[in-house]
Amino acid sequence: MRRGRLKTAGGYPARIGRRCDSRSSPVVAIQRAVVAGAAMRRTVGSAETAGESRVSCGVARSLVLATAIVTLGACGTDSVPLEPQPPAPPAAGTWHLTRSDGQSLPALVGHRLVMGDLEQVFADSAQLEIASDGAWVIRSWLQVYRNGFPYQHAKNLERGAWQWQDTAYVFTSEQGRSRGWMREPAAAEQTFWMRYEGVDGISVSSFRRERPSLSVHGAWHGTWVDGAHMPHVIATFDPFEEDGVLKSIHVIIDSASLVLHPTRHYTHRVWFSEWEGAVAGVPAAKRFDWHHGDRGSFAKTGTTLTTESTWLQGHRMTGTVPLSGDTLEMTHPFSHGETMSAFTYARSSEQR
Repeated sequence: MRRGRLKTAGGYPARIGRRCDSRSSPVVAIQRAVVAGAAMRRTVGSAETAGESRVSCGVARSLVLATAIVTLGACGTDSVPLEPQPPAPPAAGTWHLTRSDGQSLPALVGHRLVMGDLEQVFADSAQLEIASDGAWVIRSWLQVYRNGFPYQHAKNLERGAWQWQDTAYVFTSEQGRSRGWMREPAAAEQTFWMRYEGVDGISVSSFRRERPSLSVHGAWHGTWVDGAHMPHVIATFDPFEEDGVLKSIHVIIDSASLVLHPTRHYTHRVWFSEWEGAVAGVPAAKRFDWHHGDRGSFAKTGTTLTTESTWLQGHRMTGTVPLSGDTLEMTHPFSHGETMSAFTYARSSEQR
């Protein structure tokens, strides 16, 4: 029966539904039963012997208790607790991670100290596939940093079954572990309380149908410079006189690395070597190994990437991120103050 609350004439709330009024309340019923029992005892006492009166009084007391119990039962509620009805099941299809714990990607989802080193785990991306028959598959890509430098990339794949349990749709892996749950699945966005592999605790993550733009964060290594594969001669001084001897000097870019940290900071290194040879000749003997290091902050606007050095005054790099997200096209000098060169960087390992 429907229940609610009304205001009585005196301003006090009254219950709607099955209730005990002043004529049928338990207290009044008990009082009436007691009075009836007392009257019965008086009648019995005047008409029978003392022994018979004691027996009749016992019967009267039993009647009083029975009347009270029946009256209390009649004034009880008739409502029955109902099991919570599950909401609509999660919409089947492919869902992509867009945010985790309120952060845009890559999102910091865990950190700890490992032998005195700060280890941070960032969720770079994740893809959740939900089937209408109760199956699910999730793929997640995590970046692990140690003291601000890339340590490893983790790609995880897990599958299992989902079903309604008490108050949520629980996603259980094939190994019997709970990987997360959804409480109120929606058509446009799924909020998933999920556990990342190897990370303690729960992250509140948002999944949408649309795949987010590819992240540039992580480690990149140089592959091409000025249209040629590394290592490549980037500068030649010919002829070059040294100690009265004419020769040729060649600067070769051996390798390059660029780390774009999720905190919007970068670390850049270029390794090169200096070689000598005959005039108008080719590099024949190595003279020196060098390396150029730099660090600073970076910004990404659309497909444009720019850096600002905090180590070398006036040193900047600019570049573009192709839609594929697999390479970076950067323009910068191979060393501070040198002429500009076109560098191509590729992801150091599979992150997607």
